[in-house]
Amino acid sequence: MIAHWGRILNYGPAIPLWPEQMQANWSKQFTTRYSIAGYSGNSFGWQQYMYCAGWEKLKVPAGEFTCLRYQNLINFQSDDANKVDCIRHEIIWFAPEIGRWVARESSGSYQIQGQIGAVLLENSTAWQLRSWK
Repeated sequence: MIAHWGRILNYGPAIPLWPEQMQANWSKQFTTRYSIAGYSGNSFGWQQYMYCAGWEKLKVPAGEFTCLRYQNLINFQSDDANKVDCIRHEIIWFAPEIGRWVARESSGSYQIQGQIGAVLLENSTAWQLRSWK
């Protein structure tokens, strides 16, 4: 269950929030389906490719951390039948010493059914950890 986009998404089977192996060049593809809480009668396809780029020192408002930078490339079926070719790209800096991400960037795109070639961009978002403990 993730409340990342303002709605609660339930994945079955579940997908990991961070890499199974904390090492550079690790990668894995996940295929699952998701449903929206309160509308469990429908489920939608979700394909995710996770790739670990390597270790980096990163300074954010909460401090400086040694992080594993990994990326998710997600191709998913929207619950809006008019949206097709939905893609999300995430870059995440995960700090094992505190057990969570300290920075995250997310962007995406989609097309409207029947409109050839018109790619629409979703909002791009960047987060940084401000404090922890």
